Amino acid sequence: MPPAADETPVPKQSSPTQVGEWFWRFLAVVMLVIVGWVVWIAIQISPPDLILPAAFEAAAQGRATRNSGGAIGGVAPQPVAAAVEAPAVPAAPPPPPAEPPVNLDKLRLAESIETPIFERPRRAARPAPDAAQ
Repeated sequence: MPPAADETPVPKQSSPTQVGEWFWRFLAVVMLVIVGWVVWIAIQISPPDLILPAAFEAAAQGRATRNSGGAIGGVAPQPVAAAVEAPAVPAAPPPPPAEPPVNLDKLRLAESIETPIFERPRRAARPAPDAAQ
């Protein structure tokens, strides 16, 4: 039986179950993005094994070439064997050691505050306006 001409079609409304289904789908996608982001951060924090041994070797080599002043220098030059026929030259005093590149005294923490902290002078209180005026 065909519908009557005076009946208007009713628009189909979404039921609450359909809205809830889309909410859970959206929540699942957001959770997948978050898990992927956490995995990406974990990969970035832990370096690959190819780089790690070279980094440890470079750090050990840097510690081995460090002199007593704290500065990193190259390998100390080996003394050249003097010729037997060369006359003996009196030894000159060695030059004073170079100053380290960082002043270590500036890096120490102070045990107390050496500069006094002055309080700013307070302003005089304003007189209250007369309410009688």
